[in-house]
Amino acid sequence: MKFHHAVRLSVVIVSLFYMALSHATLIITLDAPLKVMPNTNFEVIIALEGLDPTAGLGAFSFSFSYTPRDNINFLAHASSFGDGLGDVSLGEALIGLTQTDLGVDVKRLDVFEFSLLFPLPLQAANLTLLTLGFYAPGNTNPGSLQMGILVNNFVFGDSLGNPLSLDNDQVGAFVIITEVAEPSILLLLSVGLLSLQWTRRYSRACYKTRADRL
Repeated sequence: MKFHHAVRLSVVIVSLFYMALSHATLIITLDAPLKVMPNTNFEVIIALEGLDPTAGLGAFSFSFSYTPRDNINFLAHASSFGDGLGDVSLGEALIGLTQTDLGVDVKRLDVFEFSLLFPLPLQAANLTLLTLGFYAPGNTNPGSLQMGILVNNFVFGDSLGNPLSLDNDQVGAFVIITEVAEPSILLLLSVGLLSLQWTRRYSRACYKTRADRL
């Protein structure tokens, strides 16, 4: 009887342990440039932050939607998955990426990765999941084209198939394609301060000249 109770207690402890790991809070981040020049390539990086290394990430899937689809070119050859779940070239992970035109000038990329390693190697708390390459067109007026990005439909799991909860259910960004480099805020402030200083000196000089005449 004592042996059976000990076994049951061990099973409960292990189950609670894995449940706690599977409910670790995770955050999806999106790294995209604020502005790019026409006729250039640029990257958008999707990453995972806050992973418990003892739980590990065994699989994930999500959707990446962007607009306008007819003006922004997706570069499959310049895109790659991270190596946190294994080296794809060595057969350590399965990956997938499909493209779907949703209409209204929107394109969606559905991606997934599944690790074939068991047990999983020790992973870092922050993992790069996917790097997507794009090409900015050159036939656009300055500041007239804006790329909208939305990443959602997150499904994440550990090596045992337990779901991993996320702190955010979607993340978005905007990328402006422009030929004109806007002056920085620091430059504007510098010009403003110089103008103010010159104005004060000019006012003092005028006041001194009037005082001398009087």
